[in-house]
Amino acid sequence: MSKLRSTTKQSISNTLENSYFTENNFEVKYHEGKSEFLEVEFIPQPEFKFKAGKNTGYNKRSQWITSEAPGIHLSEAESFDINNFDSIIEHIGSWADRILEDYRIGKKESIGEFDDFERQVEAKVEETNSNKSETFSAEEAHDLKRMLDSLYEKFELLSEENKKLKEQLSSIKVEIENIKGDVDYFPKNAWYRVSGSKIVKMMKKVASTPEGRKLIAETAKKYLIGV
Repeated sequence: MSKLRSTTKQSISNTLENSYFTENNFEVKYHEGKSEFLEVEFIPQPEFKFKAGKNTGYNKRSQWITSEAPGIHLSEAESFDINNFDSIIEHIGSWADRILEDYRIGKKESIGEFDDFERQVEAKVEETNSNKSETFSAEEAHDLKRMLDSLYEKFELLSEENKKLKEQLSSIKVEIENIKGDVDYFPKNAWYRVSGSKIVKMMKKVASTPEGRKLIAETAKKYLIGV
């Protein structure tokens, strides 16, 4: 297999980033020079994998072939013949959607807790729509930063028993520091819109683990919404 173009790799990255889980929850490996040239692993559950390669089978019916777990019907890998290379990228998006479907079915109550949190963030945006230029007072800014620090402390505590979450701590720390800094620059409405969406995205990265779901259900509202 020849080396993939940079634009093709970027398309794969974009597809993963635009999935529910975002790109950070996937490990992408390019095996250039081999018939199986692509492997994508879902980090929270490594048994969920997507592989693509050149079809080298006898009496092959397609130029390319993928191995996708979960498959359309089975939790273990299913193989698919691919005639158009662009369809490989489309299959990656569908594969990520199936992972989410499995979580929604198996963890419906927990996902509901997250949806409730997201609705409350949106409610904060609505509350500040009437005065979009209003800024946080010094006391309000201090309280928000303190709550964000407390949230990170919860991440640290949970990471002691979860290797995958521990690997994300450094990026989570950077994101929380950025969100804290935004309190000093953005009016309330802009902060809840911009930083609120950042928080939601960050929480989604953690929501794919049992520890993350517990964090959302028990502490997110307390530390970020104040309820």
